[in-house]
Amino acid sequence: MTKVYEHKLPVGKFELYNARPNFDFTEVSQVHGNHVLETNKSLKNNNQEADGLYCLTHEFTPMAIKTADCLPICVCGEKGVALLHAGWRGVASNIFSLENLKAIVPFYFFIGPAIAIENYEVQPDFKEHFSALDHCFTKRGQRIYFDLKGAAESLILHQFPSAQIEKSPMDTYSTPELHSFRLDKTKLRNWNIWQP
Repeated sequence: MTKVYEHKLPVGKFELYNARPNFDFTEVSQVHGNHVLETNKSLKNNNQEADGLYCLTHEFTPMAIKTADCLPICVCGEKGVALLHAGWRGVASNIFSLENLKAIVPFYFFIGPAIAIENYEVQPDFKEHFSALDHCFTKRGQRIYFDLKGAAESLILHQFPSAQIEKSPMDTYSTPELHSFRLDKTKLRNWNIWQP
């Protein structure tokens, strides 16, 4: 287990490990959807299906999500924090529009290490999922590439126009210390942690 990356947030910090860290945290069983659960003691032992967690200010606890190209997104709000796993399906179904995410009154989003546009090739019919986000696609020759981070940023700003957004420049595909499913179909995952 190696800590590969760390980023200080307005509330707590984001940490990225290339294997499961050996301290306690809350996690969910990720399903590439847009469901976000509130952390609580029963969740720690239940491993419920969801793609994000949030906790209110008086209940801060470390939270984890796993990625291998998808977006890890930390959300800081006036009433709490959230940690999201947003693959293209989560972004397409606008995981940022959920009422329980709005409940923390977000003002800051950090998009962690994920696949970069130059390594995210898609087929032409993929554009149908993001018909309102044509600016997130780039064509090089006959190949089409998708900016997943840019799509998330556009949708976040649509929901929260005054939010501050920061993005990590790290690309999971081209960073040897990180795991990338698109690179080698790995079953290993990057562990993204929000720490109080």
